[in-house]
Amino acid sequence: MTDQTEKAYKILIIDDEKNLLLGIARRLERNGYQVFMASSGNEGFDLARQHHPDIILSDIGMPPPNGFELRQMLSADSNTANIPFIFLTAKASIEDKLHGLDLGADDYITKPFDIQELLARVQAVLRRAEKGRQEGIQIAEAKVDQLRKAISTNLSHELRTPLGQIMMSLQTVMRQRSAEKPSEEVDWSIQAALNSADKLKQLVNDLIILHTIDAGELSTFRQAIDVNYEIKSPIEKRAKAWNKNLKVEFGIHPEVRIYAPRLEFTQVITHLADNAAKFSPDNGKIRVLVLPNGEGGCVFTIADEGPGVPADLREKVFERYFQIDAGDSREHGGLGVGLTIVRSIVTSLGGTVKILDSEIGCRVQMTLPQAALDWTT
Repeated sequence: MTDQTEKAYKILIIDDEKNLLLGIARRLERNGYQVFMASSGNEGFDLARQHHPDIILSDIGMPPPNGFELRQMLSADSNTANIPFIFLTAKASIEDKLHGLDLGADDYITKPFDIQELLARVQAVLRRAEKGRQEGIQIAEAKVDQLRKAISTNLSHELRTPLGQIMMSLQTVMRQRSAEKPSEEVDWSIQAALNSADKLKQLVNDLIILHTIDAGELSTFRQAIDVNYEIKSPIEKRAKAWNKNLKVEFGIHPEVRIYAPRLEFTQVITHLADNAAKFSPDNGKIRVLVLPNGEGGCVFTIADEGPGVPADLREKVFERYFQIDAGDSREHGGLGVGLTIVRSIVTSLGGTVKILDSEIGCRVQMTLPQAALDWTT
């Protein structure tokens, strides 16, 4: 770093000896540094606050405030307290050196000094400061990541718990109502509340899994998938939730065996089913085909009779927050993250998901490769 520094570090020099000040400044500038000069402690303090240099070189024996007093002023200001500091002085007593270091100085150079020594000291202090800054960033990032995980865990608990209680209470009321004299108006209200709570639960799950995706912590722990519970049930549930009198046709090969993380797989199926139901016309039909793709893998296809997705948007719809019906009308609602979540999960399992050509509606195909079972129940 004798010819040109990798970064144009800013150096503030404070000394009331004009010739020495100019000589040091010129040599530092030739070595690629950006230099600011001050001939008094007060002027140096103002320049330090204005330019926030990477390092300060200051004489001690100046009219008040002298170098020691200046260092105390800088330490008392949060904007300048952490700027690396080197004393330049003709005083060579051990007491003065210790006093300067006690005030927070990073180094101490006695006049007269060799300019190469000064450059070496400056570079050494800057390297230490940069190393400390990088370590500080790493520590801060680790703490932020720890805090993010704690918030995510707490958010999951604090939102899911009351939602679960609401849904359990509504389901209990619905079961009790079925044993009594039915009231169509009351039953409709309860079912509407239950559907709304279910949608809210799905939004909460989406936000949590988006955080998991961004943190690179998606589970790939493969378990045996129950076709009835993790495929049929969520699809029928989402079809019913849209109140369109939709019919669902299943074609599930008897030899299909799927191994995938259950929570994430169910999230995929739920989003694919929700999209199919959302864009289906009233009294429409949703067709589901599940074929084996080796032990643990599958080819899952879901088709609806809605308007379909234009060919030029078939990749765009997988982008986060993209919505075909964006605008004030927002006919279908949602966050625009469903297919983003689907692709992220499927990709993490080594699979693919894409929109196929279709004469009517939209046809989405998910392919999961053959995989070994990680855990059995």
